[in-house]
Amino acid sequence: MYYIETKVASVLFGVEYKTIRRALDRGTNKYTYIAIKGTGRGGKKLLIGITEEQLNEAITGGISIDDVDLYDDAGILLENEARNTVISNSKLKKDAVDVVVIAPDMKPYLNASPDQKSKAILKMELVSGYEARDRRVSAKEYLSTLESRFDEIKPNETKLFRWKKLAQEAKQSGESPLVALLDTRGRAEGSVAMSEEMQDTALRMFVRRDNPLRVSAIYQNMLHKYGDAMCSYDVLNNFLNRWKVKNHSFYAFAQNADKWKNSYMAAFGSLSEKAKFPNHYWELDSTPADIICADGKRYAIIGMIDIYSRRVTFWVDERSSSYSIARLLRKAILKMGLPENVVIDNGKDYQSEHFKSICYNLGITSIPVEPFSGDQKPHIERMFGTLTRELFEELEGYIGHSVAERSAIQSRRGFQHKIESQAAWREEAKKAEKEDFVSKLAIKKDNVGVDLKIPISAEQLQSVIDDWVEHIYEQKKHGSLDKKPIEKFKEQAIPVKGIADPMMLDILLAESFVRKVGKKGIKLDGAEYVHNELAKHVGDHVRVMTTPDMGYVTVYKMNHEPICVAEDTMYTGKSRAEFADGKRMSKRIAKEFARVMEQWEALSRRVDPTIRDRIEAAATKIAPSLPTTFAVAKSTEVIRAVQDGMKAFAASDAKALESSNIMNMEGEKLLPSGRPAFKSRRERLVWDIENDRWDESSQRLADKSPEEYEMALKDIESKKIG
Repeated sequence: MYYIETKVASVLFGVEYKTIRRALDRGTNKYTYIAIKGTGRGGKKLLIGITEEQLNEAITGGISIDDVDLYDDAGILLENEARNTVISNSKLKKDAVDVVVIAPDMKPYLNASPDQKSKAILKMELVSGYEARDRRVSAKEYLSTLESRFDEIKPNETKLFRWKKLAQEAKQSGESPLVALLDTRGRAEGSVAMSEEMQDTALRMFVRRDNPLRVSAIYQNMLHKYGDAMCSYDVLNNFLNRWKVKNHSFYAFAQNADKWKNSYMAAFGSLSEKAKFPNHYWELDSTPADIICADGKRYAIIGMIDIYSRRVTFWVDERSSSYSIARLLRKAILKMGLPENVVIDNGKDYQSEHFKSICYNLGITSIPVEPFSGDQKPHIERMFGTLTRELFEELEGYIGHSVAERSAIQSRRGFQHKIESQAAWREEAKKAEKEDFVSKLAIKKDNVGVDLKIPISAEQLQSVIDDWVEHIYEQKKHGSLDKKPIEKFKEQAIPVKGIADPMMLDILLAESFVRKVGKKGIKLDGAEYVHNELAKHVGDHVRVMTTPDMGYVTVYKMNHEPICVAEDTMYTGKSRAEFADGKRMSKRIAKEFARVMEQWEALSRRVDPTIRDRIEAAATKIAPSLPTTFAVAKSTEVIRAVQDGMKAFAASDAKALESSNIMNMEGEKLLPSGRPAFKSRRERLVWDIENDRWDESSQRLADKSPEEYEMALKDIESKKIG
């Protein structure tokens, strides 16, 4: 056994220094120690025992012990030669470890919550970055250079070494490091004992600008609404404080939009410092073009910018979608190579499964910014402004900056009102733009002899943008770079990663799905793809990657082993993107039809006549001519006989009841026969049958009054049916 200083032991064992000292004070047997002369308490220095196996575990876990002082059993510091021998032997043992390669069980990771998965990936990135660092950089120095996104897992040296050890042990045992790094303890940190409805209610009141409320007032209002189900004031207060920290930009905006602009938009330039080489960081975004094209449509501009060099690429499409983003990436990758990171917003196009699969296939890390935080991707935002000022303003069909100006006005309003107002205004703006376009092209007397400029087509707009980028923008000195973007891009000696084969790139940019192979092939988007090889996989689940041609898909096993390229000849040669646009258009048409139908139905229910109106009108029209009907009680001999018999029978029972001394359990008088008094023979007959008291007297009554006997039987049948 050897001995090391206490602080070194805390790092090697992965525990806090204070924990070891407290354990020793309690007289624990967990640590072996000796005391030598030193500068510690009482002039003593504590040394903690460590075995060769523990030294080997520390090295296996990635902890460097080259500079660690080792002491022998007598507390004497080992000479360099002896210490190096011990460390070398431990390293040899580490290199001799057999690694068993087995398929990792990913079920715990796949079943984990999104938050647990995200934190496990961050831990893995942290460990991988530490292993790939320059060995001259200490753990403390490495941690100080981390990006802010790692703050979520609150890293420190002890956690780093523990996570590194877990990842290393997982790899050696054939497990997935992501599973080993999952935090499955209790409720997730930051969660609160509030339902989603309570959280939404609290946030709505918290960010209101028309009637700002203190937390105490919010609590009282929610207590009134939720009663005993309401959480405590401290839970509510802590939830709102955490939300403020996490959404500080949005909270500042809700409090004061002008102050938010001053506070959050003043440091744009610093965001470019994170890009250390070409294609290190790209920013992507989409915006409507301030151009009306020849077909009367206002197209979307999807753009990217390389933060390091400021080189750009644009794509013109009818709308921003995951397909149009894929086209932009294809064009940019063939031109500039693969990016390592892309900064994106929270739009549904960029959060779609298609875009996520693209990033996975190409090994790109996507970095979404906070909602309503365009200031976190300022380069592409400013680039759109440059494109408008330097190019669009001189093109035919330019419609000005009215959209931007209106948006600025709307930004002063509250959040929900802002969204509703913008949506309504955009509809009016689109309508006005189309009307203005039509009026300009209309043949009128006033236009005779006037040289009208016909707006350009979408294809011409794409060509003009590409020429402007290549021949003007990238050849002009950029203000913040003090050189041309193309020169900045080429000045680095680092080779650019790329995909030279456009067909391979098309496959990687395509959507991927998991489908089950049926007897007739693979069904996807209404098509049925077939191939001879699929006959061997009927009933199996496979990975299907689409291609730009609707007629083909590439099929892989679940482990990514290729199977075949399946085909549906009905769709061969047709564009998948156009097909998807057509489906979206059909959905929009169906949605519009449904909206119109709902309006018509609601109006019809209010104003259109119905059968009830016709019945009421007919009744009103016929009522005066109908004779008045009077009800007269019908009397027959049978009816009169039954009525007389009922009276006589009731009087007889009443007289017998007066002289009876028999009582039931409830204290009611009974007849001498044990029966209650009845008002009619019919009632007596019903009682006798139901209580199984049928005797000679019952039979005599039935023979004497067969009509009442028949009615008694009908009463019993009615009770059974009821």
